[in-house]
Amino acid sequence: MKLTPIALIITLSGCQSTGYQQYADAMARIAESQASVQREQTAAMMRLAEFGGDQTTRTVAVLMLALGGGANNKAYPTVQPPQNEALQWAQVILPSISTLALGYWGYHLGKTQSNNAADVSIAGYGAMNGIAQSGFNAVGQFKPTPIDWANFPITNRVDINNRDGLVVVGGDGNQDNSNRPIAVVPPVVVTNP
Repeated sequence: MKLTPIALIITLSGCQSTGYQQYADAMARIAESQASVQREQTAAMMRLAEFGGDQTTRTVAVLMLALGGGANNKAYPTVQPPQNEALQWAQVILPSISTLALGYWGYHLGKTQSNNAADVSIAGYGAMNGIAQSGFNAVGQFKPTPIDWANFPITNRVDINNRDGLVVVGGDGNQDNSNRPIAVVPPVVVTNP
């Protein structure tokens, strides 16, 4: 995987042809001719400023020298750089490939981060579960055993008398509750003041 960028650089550097040297030479000749034209224009303006016939001509020549002699307004010919078909294809294909590769690596990065976050959460919940279980186990060791009342022996019967009659507490549960007194409660009428 690490050899792929190196192989790509070696392949694309092999695409350079002798056409580029011709292009560079042509651009150098154009720059030399532009410099020569600029020198000649500047020399002509200096002669006008020095030997011009009237004051206006000399003033205009000095202004033209100060402003660059008008050389910046001229369009110079340029040479079209050499075309390399392999580089043109690389300009079309490489952005798509790099976008796909970035998407692929981004997806795997997100998936790995999600899995790691889930593992951290699971570990945290497991730790909390262990702490809770150890707390329940510790409390359970000190809890007294419950009393089994079903097998508790009844040794005596207690009779309690109140003003309404005999009330039996404990015993065999066969007390007679049929003679309970009935209390009559008169109705209460509430009026709003």
